[in-house]
Amino acid sequence: MGSPLRTIAISCMCFVNLITIGTVFVLISISPNLTTSPTVKLRQLQKVRSFFNFTKSEEHNEEQWKDWKKDIFMNDYLFSEAFVTFHSDKLLQKRNSQSSKVALCVLSSPSNFEMRDAARKTWANPSQMAVNQTAFWFILGKSNSSKENSEVLREKEKFGDIIVGNFTDSKDNDTLKLLFSLYFVITYYPSVKEIYFGFDSTYVHIQHLQKKLMFREDGGGIGQWRGYVLKGKKPERDKANPFYVSESVYNYSVYPTFCTLQNGFTLSSSLGKQILSIARNATLFVLPDIFIGMLAPRTRLEILEDKSFGSQFYRPNIKLCLVRSIMTTFTFKRDIVNSWKTLSNESLIRQCLKPDIDVVLPKMTDNGPYFNQVLKYLNNNEDICSAPSGSHGGTFIVALISSFVGNFEQRLAIRETWGSKDIFYSRIVRFVFVLGSPTANKNETQSKVDEEFRKYGDIIQGNFDESFQNLTLKVVLGLKWVTEFCSEAAYLYKGDEDMFVAWSRVVRLLLQKSDSNGSPVMKRFFFGRVQRDSLRINNPKSKYFVNESTYHGKFYPEYCSGGSYILSTDIIPKLYRMSLITPLIPIDDAYQGILTYQIGVSPIHHDGFKVSFRKRDCILQDPYTLTLHGFDTSAGLRKVWTRYILQKECLNDTHEVVD
Repeated sequence: MGSPLRTIAISCMCFVNLITIGTVFVLISISPNLTTSPTVKLRQLQKVRSFFNFTKSEEHNEEQWKDWKKDIFMNDYLFSEAFVTFHSDKLLQKRNSQSSKVALCVLSSPSNFEMRDAARKTWANPSQMAVNQTAFWFILGKSNSSKENSEVLREKEKFGDIIVGNFTDSKDNDTLKLLFSLYFVITYYPSVKEIYFGFDSTYVHIQHLQKKLMFREDGGGIGQWRGYVLKGKKPERDKANPFYVSESVYNYSVYPTFCTLQNGFTLSSSLGKQILSIARNATLFVLPDIFIGMLAPRTRLEILEDKSFGSQFYRPNIKLCLVRSIMTTFTFKRDIVNSWKTLSNESLIRQCLKPDIDVVLPKMTDNGPYFNQVLKYLNNNEDICSAPSGSHGGTFIVALISSFVGNFEQRLAIRETWGSKDIFYSRIVRFVFVLGSPTANKNETQSKVDEEFRKYGDIIQGNFDESFQNLTLKVVLGLKWVTEFCSEAAYLYKGDEDMFVAWSRVVRLLLQKSDSNGSPVMKRFFFGRVQRDSLRINNPKSKYFVNESTYHGKFYPEYCSGGSYILSTDIIPKLYRMSLITPLIPIDDAYQGILTYQIGVSPIHHDGFKVSFRKRDCILQDPYTLTLHGFDTSAGLRKVWTRYILQKECLNDTHEVVD
């Protein structure tokens, strides 16, 4: 196995592959410093072959398989050499007990001691990683300087966060470095589900990254590549440019779509073996992000554009709030620690229009035990969303109407007016009133509610006191109930009992955004009257008052006014899970906005969600109106309903009065 003839044969095969591959890609260089013995080489080769599971693929015919086998060995040899790693004992001891779901692989170079030190003192400090249960490593190649290699070894033994591959560290080997990182994580840390890749010059907002990946779309088994997406990117032909690629290497006018590594990106670990398996038989392109873009069509990979992976440098004149609102940004090598102090100034962060939730709310909490008590169902119909025999499809919209427990007449008026019909354009709308527990005349009121429930079966009631401050619990109760009993609905409407809803218009509008079966085309959908730059109220006399100890920020995130809004149900389970760890505030619509903000869903504004008007029947005749706020009495609602369905002529006084 270790004979000179065998060594010559291997060398010839490598050389022949280099000169005969008829592609437009460039191969990464193999380190000139590899000193592994032939026996170790063969052992590593067998390990890599076993890892890649080299068996006849059912997806390839016999001829393809023969062609494939011809070119396998060279990258086997390359990977078997490059993937020899030199671990510290500290790191190896940790790996079996590691249960992190997210790993960060930061590509660094042996000489970048200052950048690694700055990262550890700032965004990548060990305590930060421990709190967020995130695995973290700097990934390096070997230096040509024995002094640098010795210094890296000492650094590695001190911090236990460096992995060194058995290849020369150079820009041309960045692709090999990324593949090596991928191989290391999925081999030694199988619990990791998502992997971040970026350079040591990129600042990462760890809390944002964790939440983004924790509540990401499932994808139905399709792995995700998330980052700042570049489409139609042209190759750099200027030799002075660090990303220069000659036409002889790549002769197409544009690159395939890819997430740029300059901004950092994440990959689902489920893609790891796919990418490595394909890479074993592909000539490796010098730019790693573009190389993955080349492989993407051959994998079960979905490219997700996420502009929170920022595209600008952090400079003193860049606003703090802008940098805090994104996932990643570039940093300058000089004065990183002082820049971080500015980025970490919580008194300044709390003034941001777009708040950093990790700063403006108390630390993550466990609402689970509390919710188990207060979100018990005093009344509940589990079968409301079940389609009756002979109906057209399932529930299209489930309408959750927040109602004061003692407002029996208002609920009856809704049932007899805009809630009297439940099929529009052959689509089913289900109506559910969400109640708390009575605080006055408890036994009598609860007895009447129980009787009402037995008669209509359209009530869900939580085990918490009915109050303005507990409207937030009604929101969470609704999220929980839809998750458990009505997940098949396409949309969730949430509204108050003082609203008027023109359901035919609402359904028609949503059908325009749905397929022929009523399934929502627009996923991650949050739709209503958007409130922007909404201030936290400091006046204790206001019913909207929120103490600074409850919410530290000056502004709330954007949200839809709680009188009425619509959500696609694909995000409801995620919102409910997020509520389990998000401290409560007594402003229900702002809290909903906080939840959607944390899972990366932005509200969409529509002027059809109206506030109070004089001559409400006139404004309801406007075909653009979807919902209208301000019907405080059952008599007023019935009167306007009569004029609405009879389309009686109204006066032209449509002066808006905003509450």
